Amino acid sequence: MGEAYVGVADDINSLYWNPAGLSLLTGKQVTFTHNTWMQGVNYEYLAYGQSLCDLGSIGFSIAYLGVEPMQITNAAGVATGGSVDASDLMVGVAYAKAIGSLSIGATLKVLQERLAYNSAVGIGADIGILKKFEGIENLALGVNIQNIGTPLVFIDPLKASLMPLNIKAGGSCKLSENIVLALDINYAPLDARFSVNIGTELWCNKVLALRFGYRTGQLSDIDALAGITAGFGFRWEGCGIDYAFVPYGNMGQTHRISLVAEFGSAIKLAENSRMQMATPRVKADVKGKKVLLFWAPSEEENVAGYKIYVRKSLEENYRWIGVKPVSEAHYVFNAEPGTTYYIVVTAFSTDYPTIETPFTNEISVTPADVLALK
Repeated sequence: MGEAYVGVADDINSLYWNPAGLSLLTGKQVTFTHNTWMQGVNYEYLAYGQSLCDLGSIGFSIAYLGVEPMQITNAAGVATGGSVDASDLMVGVAYAKAIGSLSIGATLKVLQERLAYNSAVGIGADIGILKKFEGIENLALGVNIQNIGTPLVFIDPLKASLMPLNIKAGGSCKLSENIVLALDINYAPLDARFSVNIGTELWCNKVLALRFGYRTGQLSDIDALAGITAGFGFRWEGCGIDYAFVPYGNMGQTHRISLVAEFGSAIKLAENSRMQMATPRVKADVKGKKVLLFWAPSEEENVAGYKIYVRKSLEENYRWIGVKPVSEAHYVFNAEPGTTYYIVVTAFSTDYPTIETPFTNEISVTPADVLALK
């Protein structure tokens, strides 16, 4: 998608592109990426993320960039024997929390750079926000400030290497259930340079995704075609593989392959707990574009609140859209006229790990149409 993801981030890849999106995880995800660069450079990335229900989400990541050993030569280019190599290592831990339709997240990173016989260590952070707009459900905006941190010092403290601070702002728009458009604007203060990334993702039967994008900036100085990216993704039963082809003009091409798996769930069903909770029965009313949900409040001592889930198709998984404390047995959201929403509610406990009841009776509502209760 042309590396335009700061406003799309809603899965394990959020750890890299926008840590705020980690809050949208509904279970556990893990991913591994191998990137074959030019001139013998390879990049490896491993990340894990998990939802903690109402407590937010956490994530862990490790990245390694390595260069194949190079022969040591003198000023005339004659080999003198021996070889040197270079590498970068990053270990990160992240946390994200959704507050209504606004998500906030941060990643704390420890970095080590090694060049020949010297090494340097620094501490950095990424801070991101992601806003899903109520009433414009298919629109999201995000900001991610990357690489806020300490300089990397190799030998001379006066010649410290600054982390490449980058500010990303972007958005995404779902034209339909199968088409996503994304746009990112990047600003690198050290270079005082702007760049733009644009991309699109097309899904076929929720199994195969085709992705295309374009990146401007320094790449345009190399070759106008160097900014083009293309790839595909495949998903089946919680597992998937992604591939991206990223050319760099006369410098060569790169190939990026990722494996991803989703497993488990943050939800602990009440019937598996010593503390039983009654599942509320939800009802709804539609007034124009607004959908009002309401249910009988629980009187059980161990109930902390309620979660609201929505899907737009019987073939989709439910998506968590909101949470209410136990004292508020109602929820309002803006909907698209003519679109049918399938809605369920759960109650969750004060226990840790959080215990959550089974889904309520499912209801379906269609704004500007007749309400149908199931």
